[in-house]
Amino acid sequence: MVQERGYAPCERPLLYHKALQGHLIRNRQRPKVYYSETPPFGKRAASLTTTRKRRKRAMAENQNLIQSTKTQASDTLPAMIDRAAKALASATTAGEILEAKHHANVAYSRTKSLGRMARARKAHDEVIGAVYRAQANALEIEARAKIRLADEYDAAQERGEVAAGRPKSLEDGKSFQATASDLGLRHDQIHEARQLRNAEAEEPGFIKNTLDAIVAAGEEPTKAALKKAHVAHNSGQNEWYTPAAFIEAARQVMGEIDLDPASSEIANRTVQAARYFTAEDDGLAHDWPVCRIWMNPPYAQPLISQFSNKIAEAADAGAEAIVLVNNATETAWFQRMLQSASALCFPEKRVRFLDPDGNPGAPLQGQALLYFGSNVSTFTGKFSEFGGVALMCR
Repeated sequence: MVQERGYAPCERPLLYHKALQGHLIRNRQRPKVYYSETPPFGKRAASLTTTRKRRKRAMAENQNLIQSTKTQASDTLPAMIDRAAKALASATTAGEILEAKHHANVAYSRTKSLGRMARARKAHDEVIGAVYRAQANALEIEARAKIRLADEYDAAQERGEVAAGRPKSLEDGKSFQATASDLGLRHDQIHEARQLRNAEAEEPGFIKNTLDAIVAAGEEPTKAALKKAHVAHNSGQNEWYTPAAFIEAARQVMGEIDLDPASSEIANRTVQAARYFTAEDDGLAHDWPVCRIWMNPPYAQPLISQFSNKIAEAADAGAEAIVLVNNATETAWFQRMLQSASALCFPEKRVRFLDPDGNPGAPLQGQALLYFGSNVSTFTGKFSEFGGVALMCR
């Protein structure tokens, strides 16, 4: 900045300085601004008046920005999440939904940053858990805002207000329709929102249940984790195969595997059960004899509950079995199996199930293996290689 002699400088906001300097540099102009309590005469008077007006306007805008930033910075996490939830609940237009989504994203970013700091400082598990809970709440609000945006976008397309793409040419008398990019949306965002909507429609509470499961497992509820969950849900892929190491350990405990009631032709190449039922056979519709059973059931409801109840009934009747499921100890189906089990193993690492191509997946929570039978010592010896083993006391 150049100050003319005899003129007293006054304070100006930093943002205004930066913007002015950038403008002058881009236009290769010499910075020359006048400051004076007494305006000069002649042609410079009008210029100075305009400069003062611009300066006052810039200072007012800068103060508003600073005040808004201070207000957001002083907000607590509950206040930020509450603001996002109320904004979404009261939103009636796409613009208001986008604003609610923005509030939720700001809260999510704040909690993510706090979680990173808490882990770096090795904070207590309760503190990290509380941050994860707040992060999950913000992520749930944002996900529901995305679903509403998908609804608004699809409805606008049906009304002919939004075009699928920009046409190369127009007929006489017609005008261009707005596209997704015109509305500030990307096609991948719309696709992701539709996937979330489909998952929530097929399984009400899918978003909340998924995030609750992630938090309960002590993991960070991230956008990537939620995306993996709903992509897997929408893919229709229910075939995930157990790594051979667990099958071999089960075979060593029970001697052989006589029945796998929730299997497939590909899975049985590893399990090598004498008899198995596929999804087409519907293992639930068959009687399970008193024999040696291995089971890795489908994890979606209501199948997981139905298979868990049936294996517990088979064990009560005298069958020996080993079951691999998620460690959802708070669920009714897990507790039902626990009533009949003799022992259980909690692997120290999550089991990376294999897809039909042999690629390992990325499970969102840990697993448990439940043993039904009298050969508890052998089960303890073999499965303690994977993690801790607990014996059930009756």
